[in-house]
Amino acid sequence: MKRLLISIIFVAAFVCSSQAQRGPARGHGPKERNPIQIEQLITDLSTSQKARIHIVTQHSKKVIDNLRGQLNDVRDSIRNYMDCVGDNSKVLFPLYEREGRLQASISKEYYRAKIAIDAILTPAQYKALQEKLAAQRAQRQRQRQQNHQPNRH
Repeated sequence: MKRLLISIIFVAAFVCSSQAQRGPARGHGPKERNPIQIEQLITDLSTSQKARIHIVTQHSKKVIDNLRGQLNDVRDSIRNYMDCVGDNSKVLFPLYEREGRLQASISKEYYRAKIAIDAILTPAQYKALQEKLAAQRAQRQRQRQQNHQPNRH
């Protein structure tokens, strides 16, 4: 009985260590959101506005890329501990909390960039942008509804 227990513990430890050594699994996270290409939606931007928007989006992209890297690392750790045998809640629960904080930080950075870009636009440009974005959302909604309609013959 002791040998069986020791064998099980040994195999579990080996599985956990091999999972940790395997390294991060990339490409399994959520789809990346592409930053809004304001220049494609609003064609009457001045050179100054384009430059300022470029600075905002580049800064935001750096921040988000850094946060996504951290989020991927946390998710890799979560997957590794989920694959291990036994109760790993003391390690996993703080990782889940960190994952949530990182997701919130990414959402906040998207919002900060949106607010900064909105402040650069004139009222007429802002209105035109909102109309074009609303039309895009409506189009996506129609496509989703069409894709989820059951086939009736």
